[in-house]
Amino acid sequence: MFHKKLAAAALCAVVALAGCGSAAKSESTASSAAESTESIAESTESTAEGTESTADGAESEAVSAVDDAEVVDEDPSEDTVSDFIELGEYKGFGIVSEEAAEGDTANIDFVGYRDGEAFDGGSGKNYNLILGSGSFIDGFEDQLIGSKAGDQVTVEVTFPENYSAEELAGQDATFEVTVNSVYKETPEDAFQELMNSSTVLQYPSSYIDMWVQVEKDMYASYASYYSMEVDAFMETYGITEENLQEYAKEATKSQLIAEAVLAAEGITSDSDEFAEAEKVVLVSSDYESKEAVLEDGVSEAQFVYAVKTQAAYDQLTKYSA
Repeated sequence: MFHKKLAAAALCAVVALAGCGSAAKSESTASSAAESTESIAESTESTAEGTESTADGAESEAVSAVDDAEVVDEDPSEDTVSDFIELGEYKGFGIVSEEAAEGDTANIDFVGYRDGEAFDGGSGKNYNLILGSGSFIDGFEDQLIGSKAGDQVTVEVTFPENYSAEELAGQDATFEVTVNSVYKETPEDAFQELMNSSTVLQYPSSYIDMWVQVEKDMYASYASYYSMEVDAFMETYGITEENLQEYAKEATKSQLIAEAVLAAEGITSDSDEFAEAEKVVLVSSDYESKEAVLEDGVSEAQFVYAVKTQAAYDQLTKYSA
């Protein structure tokens, strides 16, 4: 792998919140904190010392994100997802850049080579890379600045001496990169616009339950760091059951939107697009395999959701203006 950041067991909550701009403020803080125990501590302390509590942030920002719809004891299928969500327009979202500049998003395919041989974990397709984000190893993103859609770019880099994969540490590598498109707006921004323009018709109770549990598990990890009981931790930071339900409904809305986009595009778990999206999720989260993700505590349902969301992002890229 050559992605710098480790998403750890909060992988799917992070992916969900990338498309949920007005979920509880604590969730936005928590998703970025999930990369390490130290980040969790810093984020929680920052929240505690800030001008408003996480719960206050949730109340002020989540109102328009949660739709007034009934919770039902049935799940959508590919054929019935339209009964659960009224999908907004998702075809054509950003402003295409003639030349990639810092801050632009480049959708790329890439293959990494060391000593002329492709290496494991060094390839991907339809990866949305924000140039200047520092997501990839030093020097990679800089060499894409000035490129255009359709360009083939050879990127030469050197892995850090302390790189996590010992076989790559300190090694020179070459990446053959295909620039598929370059645009000003990220897929996450487009997904947020889609959140705003779509309406939940009914909430599946199983989805709500899953996201409430994801949230509770996250707070349990925070509480453990501070040697606190989770209930005491949540009470200290003003996190209520209402907050959890609000977050779960927004995460469920995000999930339904992803499923509706894939249904509209005819993409199933057997599709090539789904397989490519799974590769992107693994690469961007620094996991070797789906099995490794599941061993880290992420449920099968959460992982599948992460892949569905990535596949939906890819469709937004496909239809960029």
